[in-house]
Amino acid sequence: MTRRIPIIALGLALLTALPALACEGRVANAALDLTYTPFAPTAAQKRFEVLVEASCDWRLAVVPETHAPSRIDEQIAYDIRDDRGMSVIVPDLDDRTGGVEGVQARRMVDLSLRLDPDQGPPARRYTETLPLRLYDAKTGMVLDEAVLRIGVAVPQHLELSLAGANVDISQKFPDRPVLYKLIDFGDLEAGESRDLSILIRSNVDNSLRLKSLNQGAMMHRNAQVRSSIRYGVDLGDHAVDLRTDFTSQHIEATDAHGTAVPMKITIGEVSQAVAGSYADTIEITLDTAF
Repeated sequence: MTRRIPIIALGLALLTALPALACEGRVANAALDLTYTPFAPTAAQKRFEVLVEASCDWRLAVVPETHAPSRIDEQIAYDIRDDRGMSVIVPDLDDRTGGVEGVQARRMVDLSLRLDPDQGPPARRYTETLPLRLYDAKTGMVLDEAVLRIGVAVPQHLELSLAGANVDISQKFPDRPVLYKLIDFGDLEAGESRDLSILIRSNVDNSLRLKSLNQGAMMHRNAQVRSSIRYGVDLGDHAVDLRTDFTSQHIEATDAHGTAVPMKITIGEVSQAVAGSYADTIEITLDTAF
């Protein structure tokens, strides 16, 4: 009797897990410059691009080294947003959320610097350097860091307008930046007055200059009639003599709300005046103070 013993060949395969490839990434430095017009009613924006290279899914954020509100040179409020309009500023160094995300690739990331409207920073150049930080989107590990350099030029800006009772007509002439206001007194009576406000917004110290075409008198509109009516002007608490050009005292730069300088025009004696229409022109100029 023959017995057959089966031979079983046993093969053992030892499998060793390969280590996961470490994520690598790089973000490039970026810089941008722009000019900001003070007191602008809408936000100023400028697009720029940041180069990102990564071998894994990534997240890019701007991480200021302060918890204070985002201000360039502690003066100009700003935000940095991605192409969806979402902020990429992460205010906390330990925050692992926020910013713009992407998949492994080499990519130019579109971003936009936004400066808030209605700001009146003093006229000068402002600079800020911000960290650009690239993270592994899964682990939160920092892959690379670069810098974003921002430069903002703010020019001198002065605004002047009039408000008050009986300021009836406003007209801007296209060939020159002059705003004309007509103050109609109607039938003139001695002592009659009009209260106005000179409204100023300026990011530099300034002063007002007043100049009367007829040296503080309203002249008869008929040039053949030699008749005039004098009037007085008070600027704030000070009487102004318009027989010569007048320059106000120093006025400090304002915030976005501006400042109002009271102005009163009072009609003088009219009993000796010839019947008819009278007029004068007061030129009000806002100058930088030196």
